[in-house]
Amino acid sequence: MDNRTQVNPFSSIGNVTEINNAIGKNNVTAINQAVVQTNLLTPGTLLCGKYEIASRLDVVTGEADLYICNDNNESYIAKVYRRKVAIKEEVIDVLKKIDSPYVAKIFETSEINGIPFEIISYYKNGSLQGKKFSFEQLKNSIIPSVNEGLKALHEIGMIHKDLKPSNIMLCDNGKDVAIIDFGVSSVREYGNTVLVTQTGKTPEYSGPETFRNLFLEESDYYSFGVTLFELICGYTPYANMNQEEIEQYVSVQRIPIPKNMPEELADFIN
Repeated sequence: MDNRTQVNPFSSIGNVTEINNAIGKNNVTAINQAVVQTNLLTPGTLLCGKYEIASRLDVVTGEADLYICNDNNESYIAKVYRRKVAIKEEVIDVLKKIDSPYVAKIFETSEINGIPFEIISYYKNGSLQGKKFSFEQLKNSIIPSVNEGLKALHEIGMIHKDLKPSNIMLCDNGKDVAIIDFGVSSVREYGNTVLVTQTGKTPEYSGPETFRNLFLEESDYYSFGVTLFELICGYTPYANMNQEEIEQYVSVQRIPIPKNMPEELADFIN
């Protein structure tokens, strides 16, 4: 794929995250936790004493409000959560140790009006959601970037648990991408390779084991495969299916690859 790390040879075990088995449809995030209504921040508001709110992003997200903020002529994103308990300290601690262009950097974490927020990287080109790419674009830029990002996360013991196009941002160079949104991510402890948890997944992108509340590093790679399918086809293999139908399908069959998909990419996804 180029000289960057090759994907580990793991076998596979509308974009909305489900949390705590909240029932939702395909691509919709359903959060079954105590949600608080935040007062929207106004332009000029200072966060951490230096990040000045410029404008609110009109982005649909079930867990937070997003704002562009500035400090010393640099732009950032302020992610202001709607839940009082939203940021896992262990996740923040390990993310701050990552220095990779393929993983969004967290610069600050704090609270405003009792609500937690993060200051994170700003990507002016937006996410990959709704975009299509050629095989060459996937092969030369997107696949190596996501693979390096997952490698960086897994090396510190983190499983993303919700990889999908809306959680992958196009970098400012217009070629590489970076992984974002660690709201449902978890950190493996004590050398465990499997996480047993009911929190967080988007059914359309989720591996069979996650429907049994099991998450592994391989689960992220399964989501990676479904993401690549969507980025070249323009739809997911499980579009218009509900969670129960998806669960039944993935437990007995492989992803249905279109005949016109490039053979190399089909092999990679499989």
